[in-house]
Amino acid sequence: MRMNTKMLVISSMLTALLFAGQVGMQFLPNIEIVTLLIILYTRTFGKRVFAIIYAFVMLEGLFYGFGIWWVSYLYIWSIFALVVLLIKSDSVILWSMISGIFGLCFGFLCAIPYFVTGGPGAGVAYWGAGLYFDLLHCAGNVLLCAVLYRPLYRVLSLLMAETQKAVSCCLRQGIDDHRQIRKGAFTNNYNRNIIFRSGGTSMKDTGYRESQAADMLSGLPFWEHLEHAQKKYAEDHAVFRHYGKGSMIYSSGSLCLGMACVQKGSVRVYLLSEEGREITLFRLEKGDPCVLSAACVISQITFDTYMEAEQDCDLLVIPAAAFRQLTEENIHVKCFVYELMTERFSSVMWTMQQILFAGLDRRLAGFLVQEYDRTKDPRIRITQEQIARQINSAREAVARMLRRFMTEHLVEVSRGVITLLDIDGLRQI
Repeated sequence: MRMNTKMLVISSMLTALLFAGQVGMQFLPNIEIVTLLIILYTRTFGKRVFAIIYAFVMLEGLFYGFGIWWVSYLYIWSIFALVVLLIKSDSVILWSMISGIFGLCFGFLCAIPYFVTGGPGAGVAYWGAGLYFDLLHCAGNVLLCAVLYRPLYRVLSLLMAETQKAVSCCLRQGIDDHRQIRKGAFTNNYNRNIIFRSGGTSMKDTGYRESQAADMLSGLPFWEHLEHAQKKYAEDHAVFRHYGKGSMIYSSGSLCLGMACVQKGSVRVYLLSEEGREITLFRLEKGDPCVLSAACVISQITFDTYMEAEQDCDLLVIPAAAFRQLTEENIHVKCFVYELMTERFSSVMWTMQQILFAGLDRRLAGFLVQEYDRTKDPRIRITQEQIARQINSAREAVARMLRRFMTEHLVEVSRGVITLLDIDGLRQI
Protein backbone atom coordinates (compact mmCIF):
# COMPACT_ATOMS: atom_id res chain seq x y z
CA MET A 1 0.00 0.00 0.00
CA ARG A 2 1.60 3.18 -1.23
CA MET A 3 1.58 6.35 0.88
CA ASN A 4 2.62 9.56 -0.84
CA THR A 5 3.55 12.88 0.72
CA LYS A 6 0.01 14.20 1.05
CA MET A 7 -1.30 11.04 2.70
CA LEU A 8 1.72 10.99 5.00
CA VAL A 9 0.96 14.54 6.18
CA ILE A 10 -2.72 13.75 6.72
CA SER A 11 -1.95 10.45 8.51
CA SER A 12 0.51 12.20 10.80
CA MET A 13 -2.05 14.82 11.73
CA LEU A 14 -4.71 12.18 12.43
CA THR A 15 -2.27 10.15 14.54
CA ALA A 16 -1.50 13.26 16.57
CA LEU A 17 -5.23 13.90 17.09
CA LEU A 18 -5.72 10.29 18.18
CA PHE A 19 -2.87 10.46 20.68
CA ALA A 20 -3.90 13.89 21.99
CA GLY A 21 -7.47 12.66 22.49
CA GLN A 22 -6.25 9.64 24.44
CA VAL A 23 -3.86 11.60 26.66
CA GLY A 24 -6.36 14.41 27.19
CA MET A 25 -9.01 12.03 28.56
CA GLN A 26 -6.77 9.73 30.60
CA PHE A 27 -7.97 11.26 33.88
CA LEU A 28 -11.38 9.63 33.25
CA PRO A 29 -11.46 5.91 34.17
CA ASN A 30 -11.76 3.92 30.92
CA ILE A 31 -13.52 6.75 29.09
CA GLU A 32 -11.77 7.32 25.77
CA ILE A 33 -12.46 8.80 22.35
CA VAL A 34 -10.01 6.54 20.47
CA THR A 35 -12.70 3.99 19.60
CA LEU A 36 -14.93 6.61 17.97
CA LEU A 37 -12.03 8.22 16.09
CA ILE A 38 -10.90 4.86 14.70
CA ILE A 39 -14.44 4.22 13.46
CA LEU A 40 -14.39 7.59 11.68
CA TYR A 41 -10.85 7.14 10.35
CA THR A 42 -11.65 3.67 8.99
CA ARG A 43 -14.84 4.82 7.30
CA THR A 44 -12.95 7.73 5.72
CA PHE A 45 -9.64 6.14 4.73
CA GLY A 46 -10.35 2.42 4.54
CA LYS A 47 -7.26 0.19 4.79
CA ARG A 48 -4.95 3.18 5.24
CA VAL A 49 -6.17 3.41 8.82
CA PHE A 50 -3.75 0.65 9.85
CA ALA A 51 -0.76 2.94 9.32
CA ILE A 52 -2.41 5.47 11.65
CA ILE A 53 -3.15 2.78 14.24
CA TYR A 54 0.41 1.45 14.34
CA ALA A 55 1.87 4.96 14.55
CA PHE A 56 -0.54 5.71 17.43
CA VAL A 57 0.40 2.51 19.29
CA MET A 58 4.09 3.30 18.84
CA LEU A 59 3.53 6.76 20.37
CA GLU A 60 1.70 5.11 23.26
CA GLY A 61 4.66 2.83 23.91
CA LEU A 62 7.16 5.70 23.78
CA PHE A 63 5.01 7.80 26.13
CA TYR A 64 3.91 5.19 28.70
CA GLY A 65 6.64 2.58 28.28
CA PHE A 66 6.52 -0.77 26.46
CA GLY A 67 4.98 -3.82 28.09
CA ILE A 68 2.54 -6.67 27.57
CA TRP A 69 -0.30 -4.15 27.36
CA TRP A 70 1.47 -2.59 24.37
CA VAL A 71 1.51 -5.90 22.48
CA SER A 72 -2.21 -6.28 23.05
CA TYR A 73 -2.86 -2.79 21.68
CA LEU A 74 -1.20 -3.80 18.40
CA TYR A 75 -3.82 -6.43 17.66
CA ILE A 76 -6.84 -5.01 19.54
CA TRP A 77 -7.15 -1.83 17.47
CA SER A 78 -6.33 -3.75 14.27
CA ILE A 79 -9.13 -6.24 14.95
CA PHE A 80 -11.53 -3.38 15.63
CA ALA A 81 -10.57 -1.63 12.37
CA LEU A 82 -11.16 -4.88 10.46
CA VAL A 83 -14.65 -5.14 11.97
CA VAL A 84 -15.43 -1.56 10.96
CA LEU A 85 -14.20 -2.25 7.41
CA LEU A 86 -16.63 -5.16 7.11
CA ILE A 87 -19.68 -3.16 8.22
CA LYS A 88 -21.27 -0.86 5.64
CA SER A 89 -23.66 1.39 7.54
CA ASP A 90 -24.22 5.03 8.41
CA SER A 91 -26.42 4.30 11.44
CA VAL A 92 -25.40 6.09 14.63
CA ILE A 93 -27.31 3.53 16.70
CA LEU A 94 -25.43 0.63 15.10
CA TRP A 95 -22.01 2.24 15.60
CA SER A 96 -22.91 3.10 19.20
CA MET A 97 -23.80 -0.55 19.84
CA ILE A 98 -20.60 -1.79 18.17
CA SER A 99 -18.41 0.62 20.14
CA GLY A 100 -20.18 -0.44 23.35
CA ILE A 101 -19.64 -4.14 22.64
CA PHE A 102 -16.00 -3.41 21.85
CA GLY A 103 -15.60 -1.61 25.20
CA LEU A 104 -17.16 -4.58 26.98
CA CYS A 105 -14.76 -7.01 25.24
CA PHE A 106 -11.68 -4.81 25.64
CA GLY A 107 -10.58 -6.43 28.90
CA PHE A 108 -10.87 -9.94 27.49
CA LEU A 109 -8.84 -8.95 24.41
CA CYS A 110 -6.17 -7.44 26.69
CA ALA A 111 -6.10 -10.68 28.70
CA ILE A 112 -5.14 -12.87 25.71
CA PRO A 113 -1.35 -12.52 26.32
CA TYR A 114 -1.92 -13.62 29.95
CA PHE A 115 -3.87 -16.67 28.76
CA VAL A 116 -0.86 -17.53 26.58
CA THR A 117 1.92 -16.84 29.10
CA GLY A 118 0.24 -17.76 32.40
CA GLY A 119 -2.48 -20.20 31.43
CA PRO A 120 -6.28 -19.96 31.81
CA GLY A 121 -6.08 -19.05 35.49
CA ALA A 122 -3.92 -15.99 34.92
CA GLY A 123 -6.02 -14.90 31.97
CA VAL A 124 -9.35 -15.22 33.79
CA ALA A 125 -7.94 -13.45 36.86
CA TYR A 126 -6.71 -10.52 34.79
CA TRP A 127 -10.00 -10.31 32.91
CA GLY A 128 -12.20 -10.62 35.98
CA ALA A 129 -10.32 -7.93 37.86
CA GLY A 130 -11.17 -5.40 35.15
CA LEU A 131 -14.84 -6.21 34.49
CA TYR A 132 -15.99 -3.09 36.35
CA PHE A 133 -13.79 -0.93 34.15
CA ASP A 134 -15.06 -2.74 31.04
CA LEU A 135 -18.61 -1.77 32.01
CA LEU A 136 -17.49 1.86 32.31
CA HIS A 137 -15.69 1.51 28.99
CA CYS A 138 -18.86 0.17 27.35
CA ALA A 139 -21.07 2.95 28.72
CA GLY A 140 -18.56 5.64 27.79
CA ASN A 141 -18.19 4.36 24.22
CA VAL A 142 -21.96 4.20 23.68
CA LEU A 143 -22.49 7.72 25.03
CA LEU A 144 -19.60 9.31 23.12
CA CYS A 145 -20.54 7.62 19.84
CA ALA A 146 -24.23 8.50 20.15
CA VAL A 147 -23.50 12.18 20.87
CA LEU A 148 -20.35 12.88 18.83
CA TYR A 149 -20.43 10.53 15.83
CA ARG A 150 -22.16 12.83 13.33
CA PRO A 151 -20.61 16.13 14.49
CA LEU A 152 -17.10 14.65 14.45
CA TYR A 153 -17.71 13.00 11.08
CA ARG A 154 -18.65 16.38 9.57
CA VAL A 155 -15.72 18.13 11.24
CA LEU A 156 -13.30 15.41 10.10
CA SER A 157 -14.56 15.61 6.50
CA LEU A 158 -14.15 19.38 6.38
CA LEU A 159 -10.78 19.28 8.16
CA MET A 160 -9.41 16.62 5.83
CA ALA A 161 -10.69 18.50 2.79
CA GLU A 162 -8.97 21.71 3.86
CA THR A 163 -5.78 19.84 4.82
CA GLN A 164 -5.44 17.87 1.62
CA LYS A 165 -6.15 20.97 -0.46
CA ALA A 166 -3.48 22.91 1.40
CA VAL A 167 -0.97 20.08 0.99
CA SER A 168 -1.87 19.66 -2.68
CA CYS A 169 -1.42 23.38 -3.23
CA CYS A 170 2.01 23.31 -1.56
CA LEU A 171 3.16 20.31 -3.59
CA ARG A 172 1.81 21.76 -6.80
CA GLN A 173 3.53 25.06 -6.02
CA GLY A 174 6.79 23.18 -5.47
CA ILE A 175 6.51 21.62 -8.93
CA ASP A 176 5.66 24.98 -10.50
CA ASP A 177 8.55 26.68 -8.70
CA HIS A 178 10.90 23.97 -9.90
CA ARG A 179 9.80 24.59 -13.48
CA GLN A 180 10.27 28.33 -13.13
CA ILE A 181 13.73 27.89 -11.59
CA ARG A 182 14.79 25.68 -14.49
CA LYS A 183 13.67 28.41 -16.85
CA GLY A 184 15.55 31.01 -14.84
CA ALA A 185 12.43 32.99 -14.06
CA PHE A 186 11.23 32.05 -10.55
CA THR A 187 7.85 33.40 -9.55
CA ASN A 188 5.91 32.89 -6.38
CA ASN A 189 2.24 33.14 -7.21
CA TYR A 190 -0.40 30.53 -7.02
CA ASN A 191 -4.15 30.16 -6.65
CA ARG A 192 -5.61 28.99 -3.39
CA ASN A 193 -8.66 26.81 -3.26
CA ILE A 194 -12.00 28.11 -2.15
CA ILE A 195 -14.12 25.24 -0.94
CA PHE A 196 -17.47 25.38 0.76
CA ARG A 197 -20.39 23.30 1.71
CA SER A 198 -23.81 24.68 0.84
CA GLY A 199 -25.64 25.88 3.90
CA GLY A 200 -22.42 26.16 5.93
CA THR A 201 -19.62 28.66 6.32
CA SER A 202 -18.26 29.68 2.94
CA MET A 203 -15.76 32.14 1.55
CA LYS A 204 -17.68 32.53 -1.67
CA ASP A 205 -21.38 31.97 -2.30
CA THR A 206 -22.18 30.14 -5.52
CA GLY A 207 -25.85 30.95 -5.31
CA TYR A 208 -26.84 27.28 -4.99
CA ARG A 209 -29.00 26.05 -2.15
CA GLU A 210 -29.69 22.61 -0.76
CA SER A 211 -33.22 22.74 -2.24
CA GLN A 212 -31.65 22.70 -5.72
CA ALA A 213 -29.80 19.44 -5.10
CA ALA A 214 -32.83 17.30 -5.99
CA ASP A 215 -33.30 19.03 -9.35
CA MET A 216 -29.64 18.59 -10.27
CA LEU A 217 -29.45 15.00 -9.03
CA SER A 218 -32.53 14.11 -11.07
CA GLY A 219 -30.45 14.61 -14.20
CA LEU A 220 -28.22 11.64 -13.35
CA PRO A 221 -29.00 8.56 -15.51
CA PHE A 222 -29.55 6.24 -12.54
CA TRP A 223 -31.79 8.64 -10.58
CA GLU A 224 -35.15 7.27 -11.78
CA HIS A 225 -34.08 3.76 -10.75
CA LEU A 226 -33.41 4.71 -7.12
CA GLU A 227 -35.90 3.93 -4.40
CA HIS A 228 -37.45 6.84 -2.54
CA ALA A 229 -35.28 6.25 0.54
CA GLN A 230 -32.15 6.15 -1.62
CA LYS A 231 -33.08 9.43 -3.33
CA LYS A 232 -33.65 11.04 0.05
CA TYR A 233 -30.30 9.68 1.27
CA ALA A 234 -28.47 11.12 -1.76
CA GLU A 235 -30.20 14.50 -1.40
CA ASP A 236 -29.35 14.72 2.30
CA HIS A 237 -25.66 14.01 1.70
CA ALA A 238 -25.06 15.91 -1.55
CA VAL A 239 -23.02 19.09 -1.20
CA PHE A 240 -22.04 22.00 -3.44
CA ARG A 241 -18.40 23.00 -3.73
CA HIS A 242 -16.78 25.94 -5.43
CA TYR A 243 -13.24 26.00 -6.79
CA GLY A 244 -11.42 29.02 -8.09
CA LYS A 245 -9.61 28.97 -11.44
CA GLY A 246 -6.41 26.93 -11.20
CA SER A 247 -7.40 25.24 -7.93
CA MET A 248 -6.67 21.57 -7.32
CA ILE A 249 -9.94 19.65 -6.96
CA TYR A 250 -8.61 16.13 -6.55
CA SER A 251 -5.20 14.49 -6.55
CA SER A 252 -3.61 11.13 -5.79
CA GLY A 253 -3.58 10.26 -2.12
CA SER A 254 -5.98 13.05 -1.25
CA LEU A 255 -9.19 12.66 0.67
CA CYS A 256 -11.64 10.70 -1.45
CA LEU A 257 -14.03 13.28 -2.89
CA GLY A 258 -16.83 11.10 -4.18
CA MET A 259 -18.85 11.37 -7.38
CA ALA A 260 -18.70 14.91 -8.77
CA CYS A 261 -20.92 16.56 -11.38
CA VAL A 262 -19.89 19.87 -12.95
CA GLN A 263 -22.56 22.55 -12.58
CA LYS A 264 -20.54 25.51 -13.88
CA GLY A 265 -17.11 26.01 -15.42
CA SER A 266 -14.74 23.33 -16.69
CA VAL A 267 -12.36 20.82 -15.13
CA ARG A 268 -9.16 19.32 -16.55
CA VAL A 269 -8.26 15.74 -15.64
CA TYR A 270 -4.61 14.83 -16.10
CA LEU A 271 -1.69 12.63 -15.09
CA LEU A 272 1.41 14.05 -13.41
CA SER A 273 4.84 12.42 -13.55
CA GLU A 274 7.44 12.61 -10.80
CA GLU A 275 9.36 15.07 -12.99
CA GLY A 276 6.33 17.36 -13.15
CA ARG A 277 5.25 16.55 -16.71
CA GLU A 278 1.49 16.67 -17.24
CA ILE A 279 -0.62 14.67 -19.69
CA THR A 280 -4.19 15.91 -20.11
CA LEU A 281 -6.59 12.96 -20.31
CA PHE A 282 -9.91 14.74 -20.86
CA ARG A 283 -11.96 17.75 -19.80
CA LEU A 284 -15.28 17.97 -17.98
CA GLU A 285 -17.83 20.61 -18.96
CA LYS A 286 -21.16 21.64 -17.46
CA GLY A 287 -23.35 18.61 -16.79
CA ASP A 288 -20.51 16.07 -16.99
CA PRO A 289 -20.24 13.58 -14.08
CA CYS A 290 -16.94 12.06 -12.96
CA VAL A 291 -16.18 9.05 -10.78
CA LEU A 292 -12.37 9.17 -10.93
CA SER A 293 -12.58 11.32 -7.80
CA ALA A 294 -14.23 8.35 -6.06
CA ALA A 295 -11.22 6.04 -6.35
CA CYS A 296 -11.70 4.78 -2.78
CA VAL A 297 -15.15 3.50 -3.76
CA ILE A 298 -14.16 1.91 -7.08
CA SER A 299 -11.40 -0.63 -6.56
CA GLN A 300 -10.84 -0.90 -10.33
CA ILE A 301 -9.32 2.62 -10.36
CA THR A 302 -5.68 1.85 -9.66
CA PHE A 303 -3.94 4.84 -11.26
CA ASP A 304 -3.35 8.33 -9.91
CA THR A 305 -5.17 11.23 -11.55
CA TYR A 306 -5.43 14.94 -10.86
CA MET A 307 -8.41 17.25 -11.35
CA GLU A 308 -7.88 21.00 -11.77
CA ALA A 309 -10.39 23.81 -12.23
CA GLU A 310 -9.72 25.43 -15.62
CA GLN A 311 -12.23 28.14 -14.77
CA ASP A 312 -14.14 29.10 -11.65
CA CYS A 313 -16.37 26.08 -11.27
CA ASP A 314 -19.12 24.69 -9.07
CA LEU A 315 -19.47 20.98 -8.41
CA LEU A 316 -22.32 18.94 -7.00
CA VAL A 317 -20.70 16.15 -4.99
CA ILE A 318 -22.11 12.95 -3.54
CA PRO A 319 -19.49 12.19 -0.84
CA ALA A 320 -17.56 8.94 -1.00
CA ALA A 321 -19.32 7.17 1.89
CA ALA A 322 -22.77 7.98 0.54
CA PHE A 323 -21.84 7.06 -3.04
CA ARG A 324 -20.34 3.76 -1.84
CA GLN A 325 -23.60 2.86 -0.13
CA LEU A 326 -25.62 3.69 -3.25
CA THR A 327 -23.38 1.55 -5.48
CA GLU A 328 -23.65 -1.37 -3.06
CA GLU A 329 -27.42 -1.13 -2.71
CA ASN A 330 -28.50 -0.35 -6.28
CA ILE A 331 -27.29 -2.21 -9.37
CA HIS A 332 -28.24 0.73 -11.64
CA VAL A 333 -25.75 2.99 -9.85
CA LYS A 334 -23.03 0.39 -10.28
CA CYS A 335 -23.87 0.02 -13.98
CA PHE A 336 -23.71 3.79 -14.36
CA VAL A 337 -20.23 3.79 -12.79
CA TYR A 338 -18.91 1.12 -15.16
CA GLU A 339 -20.51 2.74 -18.19
CA LEU A 340 -19.00 6.11 -17.29
CA MET A 341 -15.60 4.51 -16.69
CA THR A 342 -15.83 2.95 -20.16
CA GLU A 343 -16.56 6.35 -21.71
CA ARG A 344 -13.63 7.94 -19.89
CA PHE A 345 -11.39 5.07 -20.95
CA SER A 346 -12.37 5.77 -24.56
CA SER A 347 -11.42 9.43 -24.09
CA VAL A 348 -8.08 8.44 -22.57
CA MET A 349 -7.36 6.06 -25.46
CA TRP A 350 -8.11 8.85 -27.94
CA THR A 351 -5.67 11.08 -26.08
CA MET A 352 -3.00 8.39 -26.18
CA GLN A 353 -3.63 7.91 -29.90
CA GLN A 354 -3.13 11.63 -30.50
CA ILE A 355 0.11 11.68 -28.52
CA LEU A 356 1.54 8.60 -30.20
CA PHE A 357 0.37 8.97 -33.80
CA ALA A 358 -0.68 12.59 -34.43
CA GLY A 359 1.87 15.32 -35.15
CA LEU A 360 2.02 18.49 -33.08
CA ASP A 361 0.51 20.54 -35.91
CA ARG A 362 -2.62 18.35 -36.03
CA ARG A 363 -2.98 18.32 -32.24
CA LEU A 364 -2.63 22.09 -31.99
CA ALA A 365 -4.97 22.78 -34.89
CA GLY A 366 -7.50 20.31 -33.49
CA PHE A 367 -7.38 21.95 -30.08
CA LEU A 368 -7.90 25.45 -31.53
CA VAL A 369 -10.84 24.26 -33.64
CA GLN A 370 -12.32 22.44 -30.65
CA GLU A 371 -12.13 25.62 -28.57
CA TYR A 372 -13.83 27.57 -31.35
CA ASP A 373 -16.61 24.98 -31.61
CA ARG A 374 -17.09 25.16 -27.85
CA THR A 375 -17.13 28.95 -27.46
CA LYS A 376 -18.14 30.11 -30.98
CA ASP A 377 -15.56 32.86 -30.56
CA PRO A 378 -12.55 33.09 -32.92
CA ARG A 379 -10.62 34.93 -30.18
CA ILE A 380 -9.34 32.25 -27.84
CA ARG A 381 -8.09 33.67 -24.54
CA ILE A 382 -5.42 31.24 -23.46
CA THR A 383 -1.68 31.23 -22.85
CA GLN A 384 0.84 29.10 -24.69
CA GLU A 385 1.67 27.32 -21.43
CA GLN A 386 -1.99 26.35 -20.99
CA ILE A 387 -2.16 25.08 -24.57
CA ALA A 388 0.96 22.99 -23.97
CA ARG A 389 -0.71 21.35 -20.98
CA GLN A 390 -3.87 20.66 -22.97
CA ILE A 391 -2.17 19.02 -25.95
CA ASN A 392 0.60 17.34 -23.92
CA SER A 393 3.55 19.22 -25.35
CA ALA A 394 6.12 21.82 -24.33
CA ARG A 395 5.50 25.57 -24.40
CA GLU A 396 8.48 26.16 -26.68
CA ALA A 397 7.15 23.63 -29.22
CA VAL A 398 3.71 25.27 -29.13
CA ALA A 399 5.28 28.70 -29.67
CA ARG A 400 7.19 27.44 -32.74
CA MET A 401 4.08 25.84 -34.22
CA LEU A 402 2.01 28.99 -33.65
CA ARG A 403 4.66 31.00 -35.50
CA ARG A 404 4.31 28.59 -38.41
CA PHE A 405 0.53 28.98 -38.34
CA MET A 406 1.03 32.76 -38.40
CA THR A 407 3.20 32.57 -41.52
CA GLU A 408 0.45 30.52 -43.17
CA HIS A 409 -2.12 33.17 -42.13
CA LEU A 410 -4.10 30.65 -40.09
CA VAL A 411 -3.92 32.50 -36.77
CA GLU A 412 -2.84 35.75 -35.21
CA VAL A 413 -1.10 35.68 -31.84
CA SER A 414 -1.04 38.41 -29.21
CA ARG A 415 -0.42 38.33 -25.47
CA GLY A 416 -2.84 35.82 -23.92
CA VAL A 417 -5.06 35.73 -27.03
CA ILE A 418 -5.02 33.64 -30.21
CA THR A 419 -7.27 34.83 -33.03
CA LEU A 420 -8.33 32.23 -35.60
CA LEU A 421 -8.14 33.69 -39.12
CA ASP A 422 -8.77 30.56 -41.22
CA ILE A 423 -10.85 28.01 -39.35
CA ASP A 424 -11.41 25.84 -42.40
CA GLY A 425 -7.67 25.77 -43.01
CA LEU A 426 -7.09 24.60 -39.45
CA ARG A 427 -9.69 21.86 -39.87
CA GLN A 428 -7.87 20.52 -42.92
CA ILE A 429 -4.53 20.08 -41.16
